[in-house]
Amino acid sequence: MCFHCSFTNLYRNWGQCPRPQRMLRHFFIWHIGKFISVRPFRLFKKKVIIRVFEREEAMRTVVYLEDRYNDEHIVFTKTMKPNHIVYLATATGLHAGYYEDFADYILTDYPKVNIEVKYIEKLNMVDLKVWMGDLAYLDGLHLASTNGLLAHVASRAAESLGIPCYYTDLEKDQILCLEGSGIQIVKENIEGIDITEIIDIAGGDIIRKTSMFNEDPLIRRATDFIAENQTRWKRLKRLLGLKEVFLHDELDRAVVEAVLRRLDKSDYLLFKWMKTYLKDIGYLKTKRSKDDNLVLRFKSPEHKQFLFISGSWLESLTYKTLQLVEGITDIESGVSFAWDFDDETIKNEIDVLATYKSRLYCFSCKDSASYDVNALNELSVYAQRLGGQNVTKVLVVTDLPRKEGVLERAREMDVEVLIYEGNPVAFRRQLERLFSKNMKGI
Repeated sequence: MCFHCSFTNLYRNWGQCPRPQRMLRHFFIWHIGKFISVRPFRLFKKKVIIRVFEREEAMRTVVYLEDRYNDEHIVFTKTMKPNHIVYLATATGLHAGYYEDFADYILTDYPKVNIEVKYIEKLNMVDLKVWMGDLAYLDGLHLASTNGLLAHVASRAAESLGIPCYYTDLEKDQILCLEGSGIQIVKENIEGIDITEIIDIAGGDIIRKTSMFNEDPLIRRATDFIAENQTRWKRLKRLLGLKEVFLHDELDRAVVEAVLRRLDKSDYLLFKWMKTYLKDIGYLKTKRSKDDNLVLRFKSPEHKQFLFISGSWLESLTYKTLQLVEGITDIESGVSFAWDFDDETIKNEIDVLATYKSRLYCFSCKDSASYDVNALNELSVYAQRLGGQNVTKVLVVTDLPRKEGVLERAREMDVEVLIYEGNPVAFRRQLERLFSKNMKGI
């Protein structure tokens, strides 16, 4: 089958494809087998050869196609450094803000790049060829778009004019050039996108994050203490939730007064065991009050909250374990972000975000068995806003759900559920298998 016929089939099936960008990538690489080159690799058990040619000079004008997420456009811009970008957009894309989000990012991070939008009222091959032919210093067309028809027509127009087409392969960290009867790798080991960039191009702004707090040696030791003593911790967190025992000072947020006489002997000994450890490492100091209660002064209000807010340690454990996984390029925890929606600012928070091979992973951490479908829906909404189907959603929990049907619903929603069972090494292996499985599926 020829290039154009198979591209027509690609377009016809675009709407039924659950991951159209993956389909587009496989389409281009499938056709690589026809071309002459010097570097072999295997795909679908077929031997494929690509010629490698590193392009060093900056590009002049490049046409970009409207894209819902713009992640490949960002990577291409960072790598190829075009002087002038013309963003082709339809009415649907303009209304959805695809160009506006992309232009805001470019103008902020790459102010020297001249960017403009070309609005297409009606997509027509002849008109598009004339327009491309009139563009001064046009060096190429970047093939990244969630608009299948636009990608099909634009690539045909570019090929008929002898204009090279470029494709950014985020999974292989490469940029390919399709020109004439050949394909070249023009850049290898390209720099991917980080979490801040992903949120930027989604039209959001990071308000706060707790990543630096989770780097605190005291937080790391407290995290390990809880993670390695899960049986005792499950009793301890119940005790810490007793409002009649632990009185939080409203004026000094780093102080808690413990009325220990209200605990029975076994609970008292359990609390004393934890208090002794935290005191020995410098996490808190103690003294007696006038009423002979035990006053706990934590290093900071945040250190106190870490112990009393459910799931904080699990977020920290996920964060620090991800740092041990090879291939992770960026990690942030406790990310609060906001975006404008219908003249209203919407604020959300995700426990942990990570990028692996330029793919975003969203983690929600629940230290309980009370999570339900609402937790799955919340995670899915945030992930969809940040990257749609390109995002992997992960729910990290410490117990099986109390309600029936939650795990089945998670599978239907493509939410990965990881259960932490008290073994940090096994948890790391769970995460490594998660990333390995997702890369094999791309």
